[in-house]
Amino acid sequence: MAYISRITSGGLISAGTLNDISKTSIHNNLLNQITGILCYGNGYFFQYVEGNEQALTNLKNELLVDSRHQEMQILYYDRIMQRSFEKWALQSWVLQKGMVKEVALKNLLPFRPDNWQGDDWKDFLALLKEYAVDHEHEFARPLRYNTLGLTLTRLVSMHQAFLFIQAMLILLLIVNWWLLNSTSF
Repeated sequence: MAYISRITSGGLISAGTLNDISKTSIHNNLLNQITGILCYGNGYFFQYVEGNEQALTNLKNELLVDSRHQEMQILYYDRIMQRSFEKWALQSWVLQKGMVKEVALKNLLPFRPDNWQGDDWKDFLALLKEYAVDHEHEFARPLRYNTLGLTLTRLVSMHQAFLFIQAMLILLLIVNWWLLNSTSF
């Protein structure tokens, strides 16, 4: 099964959302013999999972009511001949330009799976699989990521000059107030 979805504002506000998803999914997927990969970037999820039909049906039903994401679109739900990610109960990967070194993947950023046409997801999955095989050591540990931290970092970066000017103006007002009050004595 392959699907895309968007993170909800509630999911984005919780600093540990992606870590919680990763930890819980790994545990549940091991129990249900599900393997796959989960990617997050730019507010979007892409997940590809493999398992028996009943396990994937149960997972799909759980995902449909999960409040951490919305607008779930199933891209693929069918039988496969061989698993692509048989070593991973669930591998999680955050797709941000600064975190991706592979040129072919970096060219797909900012990550916008909602703009994919037809089988674009298959091309993306093939790139992920190729990269994962060549860089397996980078996928060795579970996701540790702070969505709130990223959101705040993006906001500050985008408005850095504005914030710096505001801070300087406040500092000047404080100095001016202090000078006016200290000379009146």
